[in-house]
Order: sequence, then C-alpha cells, then structure tokens
Amino acid sequence: MLLVVLSLSGFFFGAHRCNKTGLNGVCLMDEFENKSKQELAEEIRHLLEKVSILKGTCAHAYDISKRALIVSEELINYYYDNIPAYVYIKDSQSNYFFVNKSCERLFAMNREDLSKREYNDFDFFDVKMAERLREKDRFVLDTGESIEFEEVGQLLMAKGAEERHYLLLAFPLKDVEGNTVGVCGFSHDITRFKQVEKELQLMNKKLRLSQEELEKKNEELCRLSLTDSLTGLLNRRAIEPLAERAMARSRRSGYSVSLLIFDIDYFKQFNDQYGHVAGDRVLAAAAKEVGNSIRITDSIVRWGGEEFVVLATDTDLVQAVQLANKIRQVVAAISFEDMGGITVSVGLAQYNGKGDFRQWLKCADRALYQAKGRGRNCTVAYSDPLLGGG
Repeated sequence: MLLVVLSLSGFFFGAHRCNKTGLNGVCLMDEFENKSKQELAEEIRHLLEKVSILKGTCAHAYDISKRALIVSEELINYYYDNIPAYVYIKDSQSNYFFVNKSCERLFAMNREDLSKREYNDFDFFDVKMAERLREKDRFVLDTGESIEFEEVGQLLMAKGAEERHYLLLAFPLKDVEGNTVGVCGFSHDITRFKQVEKELQLMNKKLRLSQEELEKKNEELCRLSLTDSLTGLLNRRAIEPLAERAMARSRRSGYSVSLLIFDIDYFKQFNDQYGHVAGDRVLAAAAKEVGNSIRITDSIVRWGGEEFVVLATDTDLVQAVQLANKIRQVVAAISFEDMGGITVSVGLAQYNGKGDFRQWLKCADRALYQAKGRGRNCTVAYSDPLLGGG
C-alpha cells in the first residue's frame, strides 16, 4: 500500500489552509493499494490535472503496507489476548503454531516457544484426553466441518489436581484456495459449571426423594386417617364417599346397591366377662373373617365399637339378605377356645335412587334394631316405600 502526499502552493483547497513562507498551500493525501508504478503515475497525473492552476506542486509517495500489517497484527493479538477463552491454531499435524495469553497461562509457556519446537496436546494433557483431541482435529481436517464438543481431562503440569471440564469449538483453517490446512479452536473451562450442575442434580435428587417420601407419608397418613387401627378395615370416614359414588351410579343406571349393618351380640357382657383385650381379639377376628368372605367389589368398614357396615354393589334386596346370612354363618364359625363362640345381628336396606346416605344408613340401622328386638342372631331387611325393601 502506498500513501501519496501532494503539497500544493498558492492555492486554497479543502478545509485546511497553510501559511508558510508567505504562500498559501494545502496537503492532499490519498491511498493507492495494489497499483503498478504505471497505474500509480496515471492516478497522480489525473489528480494534478484537477489542480492545474497551482503555481507549484510537490508529490511524495510512502509505502505503508508494512506499517498497516504491523497495526493489523497488533489489533488481532490484542483482541485474542483479551478474550476470556483459550484461543489456538494448529497445523495439519495438530501442532500448535498460535496461542493467546490464556493458553500461555494454561500451558505454562510463552508464545515464542512455538517457534523453537513443535508442541501438541500430548505435551499438555493426559494421554487419553490428548488422543480424543487428536481425533477431533482429524475430523475437522478430513471433513472441513466445524465441531463443538466437551472434554474432560487433566493437565500434565497439574498432576494430582482434579480433572477439568472444557467446552470446545474447532473449525477449519483454510488457505486461499479453500483447502483445509489447520484447525482453529476456542475453549472454555466449564469445570465450575459442571460442579454446580452436579450439585444441582444432587439437590434435585434429594428434593425428588424428599417429595416422594413426603407423598408416601401423606398417602400413609391418608390411609391411616381412613383405617381402623384395631381391625385394619376402613373406618367410618371412608364409607360415606364410597356410598355416595355408588348411589350416584344407581341413580344414573338404576343398578342395585344395598347397605348392611351388623354388630356382635352381647358384646358388652362379653367385654365385662373376659376383658377389653379379649374383646379386641373378637373384633379383629370377626373383621378378618367377614372381610375375606365378601366380594372384592364390596366394602366393609368398622363403624364404631362392635358395629360394622358393608356396602354391597350390584346387590338387590334378596341378594343382600343372602349376603347377611352368609356373614352370620362366617362369624358363628369362629371359635375361641377360652371364650366360646359369638353371633351377630344384621340389618339391611336397598337403595332405590332417593334420599341421601344418612337416610339410607338410618333405615339399615332401624332394621338392625328390629333384629336385636327379635332375639338377635338374625337378619332383618328394612321395608319403606321411599327406600324399598320387604
């Protein structure tokens, strides 16, 4: 590149005015790049023709290509040396021939050392990491494509230290003809990010486990809140929502559903004679045997004390009476060597689509009261125009 300077005497041109030795003058500068001597002379002649009224002209030409190149290199080095990343260039043999300041600090070397001997990744990293980096270089050199990847390894000059994680971008260095002649790369140390990521994953795992544990405990608490601790059956809080769903289904489709209440005959006297521990044994045994005798679609709950309620789905009044008698037989078959046997009284009512759960339960309870009035150890079905039965 040439810088041409023209000194023009006795003529005012442009925005600047020179006062020197009593003469007016101005300096015109222009740059000419990639011009031959003949082309340069022609350009200067045209420029002089534009100012032909000058009293005198002096032209000087300076070659500033070298200075521009130095400035350009200084700017590039300044840019790369201030990037918070490892910047490097390798030749076709994966030898480094340029590194920025960050790389110098990482490799514990000076940029000038690259001109003294060949350096590659085996000089700086453990063998396994160096081999993987060489494979990535070969991919870029063979395909001419960029590649982004993560690597983990150890610096040779930091033996015993923890492994470092790096995020790398490698892309081809090409000559003027488009041939890949080397590999350019940017690398970031992401070890801290990986540590934080691992810590977050561990925290998330702990939170997930805590949440699962909390959900299990909540489920257990919910189960316990609906479970009778003595018999293991559902308690009275559980029966109403089950009954409401069965009643709603009955109203929609007209299917039959019946409610049975039974309690152990003379249980108070039994408790007084044998004690509460023996009474608990009787309750638990009765709950177990009846629970095993009903269908999986039916539900049994301990209503309170010695009373139990059975919700029998798809069961009309005749079938409910049969189920009640079966329950009585199952309980009567229980034998206690030191206490003898027990019996139960059963009251039942079929739902026909009218009234709520409390009304329905009240009807079954009235039937139970009638069964006790008939001497106990029997079954009574409630009969009412509103609820059905006979």
